[in-house]
Amino acid sequence: MRGLPFHRILALLLLVCVARYSYAGLRDIHPRPQQMGLLASQPVALAGTPYLLIPDNPNNDEQLAVTEAQRLVSERTGQTPIVVNQSAYTGQSPAIWLGTPARFPALEAALDSTGIDGMGLITHPEEYQLVVQDGRILLAAADQRGVRWGMMSLVELMSTVMGRIYVDQAYIRDWPLFPKRIGTINTPLRIPSDVSYANLVADYSYNARMNEIEANLPECGNRSAYPTWVEYMTNLSARIRNRAQVVTMSTDATAHNVPVMWWQEGVPIRGTLMRVNGTAFVPVADGYHIVMPNGDFESWTNSRPTGWQMANDTRYAYVFRDAVTQHSGQSAIKFTGFGSNSPSDMEMYSDVYFGPSRLLKIKFWYKTSGYRGQVLINLTEMRPPYNRFDNRFLSFSAPTTQDWTLQEVSFCTYNADTGTCMIGPWCPAEGTLWLDDITFETADLSEMVRRSDTPLAVRKAGQFTTPLIEGVDYRAVETYSTTYPQYLKQPRLERLTGGQLSDGDTVSVDWSSAMRYQGGRQTECFSLLDPLLAYQDRIAALDSMLHPDGFKIHINEVSYANYDETCTSRHMTPAQLVGSYCRQMYQIIQGRRPGAPVRIYGDAFDTNVHDVRAMPVTVTPWTIGSLQELPSAVEMMAMLGYSDNLDSSMTYFNSNGHSSVMAVQLWTNYGDFIEAVRAAKRHIAACPGVQFYMWDGDCNDQLNWRIPDFGDMAWNIGPYIVHSPPQFSSRPDSIRLFAEMWTDSFHRAEPTFLTSTTLTYRWLPAGSFATVPLARTGTDGYAATIQAVPSGATGISYYLSATDHRGETHSAPADAPQRTFTAMFPLNGQPPGSENAEPVTFSVRSCGEGTLVEWPQVSGIQWYEVHAGTSPDFGEHSRTLLSRQSPSCPRYLLPPERGETPAGNMQVYGFRTPDARKQYIADRKK
Repeated sequence: MRGLPFHRILALLLLVCVARYSYAGLRDIHPRPQQMGLLASQPVALAGTPYLLIPDNPNNDEQLAVTEAQRLVSERTGQTPIVVNQSAYTGQSPAIWLGTPARFPALEAALDSTGIDGMGLITHPEEYQLVVQDGRILLAAADQRGVRWGMMSLVELMSTVMGRIYVDQAYIRDWPLFPKRIGTINTPLRIPSDVSYANLVADYSYNARMNEIEANLPECGNRSAYPTWVEYMTNLSARIRNRAQVVTMSTDATAHNVPVMWWQEGVPIRGTLMRVNGTAFVPVADGYHIVMPNGDFESWTNSRPTGWQMANDTRYAYVFRDAVTQHSGQSAIKFTGFGSNSPSDMEMYSDVYFGPSRLLKIKFWYKTSGYRGQVLINLTEMRPPYNRFDNRFLSFSAPTTQDWTLQEVSFCTYNADTGTCMIGPWCPAEGTLWLDDITFETADLSEMVRRSDTPLAVRKAGQFTTPLIEGVDYRAVETYSTTYPQYLKQPRLERLTGGQLSDGDTVSVDWSSAMRYQGGRQTECFSLLDPLLAYQDRIAALDSMLHPDGFKIHINEVSYANYDETCTSRHMTPAQLVGSYCRQMYQIIQGRRPGAPVRIYGDAFDTNVHDVRAMPVTVTPWTIGSLQELPSAVEMMAMLGYSDNLDSSMTYFNSNGHSSVMAVQLWTNYGDFIEAVRAAKRHIAACPGVQFYMWDGDCNDQLNWRIPDFGDMAWNIGPYIVHSPPQFSSRPDSIRLFAEMWTDSFHRAEPTFLTSTTLTYRWLPAGSFATVPLARTGTDGYAATIQAVPSGATGISYYLSATDHRGETHSAPADAPQRTFTAMFPLNGQPPGSENAEPVTFSVRSCGEGTLVEWPQVSGIQWYEVHAGTSPDFGEHSRTLLSRQSPSCPRYLLPPERGETPAGNMQVYGFRTPDARKQYIADRKK
């Protein structure tokens, strides 16, 4: 570049920067568009602050969309667009035309006149169509929500270089794969940090183009909620609606907790071994030996306790082997070195085989020194949904400094033979915590339930015979006074003389313990009227306070129904009773808001769910009959992490008349996550959407990439194709078509590749379709050359397809083969389409940085075209076309960077028939 002036060097550098961006712009858009392509190799430079051309008298939704468009452009470029109503538009440039066909017909006509296949006809909800030309930007959408999605894509095509805005000349035709894309907020709104978290989830969900937010807030419908809580909920609801999103809310608690102890969950405990000692029954301590692997922390590998794990490697920085301060043996585990940036959960975890025992006790020793924090002990299933066994989330505040102390916790394994033990510091602040000698043993009889469905059976050990007779061979003694005859707080079994038992005999006891499951929840009583009256009040309060667009019913506690003795006379199974109860809740909602959409948790109605909370299991599967009680209008959640087979779950819901959304836990392994979305796509006719859910604080540090990836998959799971249809200025001898094709990994650690790339084409007007493979030309580059164009061909109709390693197939156009790309060949002689064009006299004058071309309005003209050169091309993909202008805009601002002399190198034409060009193209295709 030696000898070039500095301003020439700078100009070349700018072109290089902008050209690079033009390649990246379409690739940077998330979610990936359904159909996209570049229209020119270089971006267009916007001369000055852009204008937003919008319909007259914008309604509230349109005004919100315009405000959002200004925000997006301003954040991207530093310039806030100037709003101009359509009737006041006098050719201001550069202009972004923004609106819907119903409210802005001239915009639809302008898109149609571009000659790009599919533009001007919007057929999908939330669809938007975007064309960036060298003089204007056209953005039309099916609705105001689509307008927002289109603006998000448009700003990704923008870059700012030396204060000037450059925009890729491109086209996008896009819509979501799933009509419903739902983000879930599960958190109370009581303190500012709760609000910040809820807003974070809402913001990420909106940026991922989710059109519904489901807010499961405990305060919803609570008439006694503090005014501050109500304000938080109101602000959140307004925030969601102002983004053109649907807000669905629940009352969270859907029934009363029943305080009657003998209605509590009766968990079968089978095979508890006891020995007759005189007349008393005493537990056999060594009846089954449960091993906690390396529970004494004697074995270490690479400075880590063997068999134990942590959430990630960074947390091992707080874990040490202590061979000096131990409870027994040679070593203990020591947690220390906490600081202000330490994680709040520092627990270790290890898998344990429990065997047939059900009611167990975990024992461990702990010691503290200057410790300020809590100690966590948690026992869960090994696999999702990770239900807890310990009846509560146990964390206790340990004394600041204390010598070795024994801690015991009783728990029930429900149906599981294996589980995960989690133990360690919780919310640490400072100091040191030691743990040692973790063991398990069978727990004593306690909180026994005495009902017909939870019998007490005592047999001689090793004999599978008729149980011994209560009142003849033994008796049960209540050691605590109680007003509930069917609930024994602390029972004692005694041998009766004259029966079959002798001193020293070993017996096996089957019994049921009244367990409080997870967090101390008690049984919901489904046959009483009081809970439904309370629910009716909560729905009324929720509707009055927030008036949500939809309602969510939370109900996943189904196993307790047959414990209410008043329901057995109704001859309903437990599942049927729960289903009928939920039907009444649905009717309460409809009574308040007729036609309001209602969604319900699916695990309580899904025959493909196995949940350890269902105790005792009286039928298999235990949900039979519940779904059939629900009205078909109720939408189900098919829940990954609960269902044994997501395809079967959705099939079951759909075959019973219910649409279903596929719901995933946001922290789910991404491989399972992808497969769940694919399953939803397979059932898309009856599965209108996908949903993520989580709980307060879960994956908080991963929201910024997990939610966008969820949004990507929900919108377009791929593969992806960028293709720009060719334009022919003369009849070709052969045709070479190019495309970029690829697929995304979605953070899954696997190679991504395409297994098939094809071109399907036919010659116009009457050829038959043929398919040929595309050859790879480079990274993501593919091409095919078609030799020997037939002499009678007037053009080519074609589409491209790609299949990835997951078996997913995508085409361009996205709705091929119903729609195809079309490239017409020019006729010999006069320019194609000129028979419909009327020359218009125009004038030229300087205007700011550019040149303004103006002409008088001609009656009956439907649109004007401005062409460069004295021999215009009126073909479908014209190479001479500078701009198409609506009849209300008889002017065009010629940008200075074109470097042309307008008076001698420009033509203006008017077209009277709106469909003249389309008819011309259609006639040539016949």
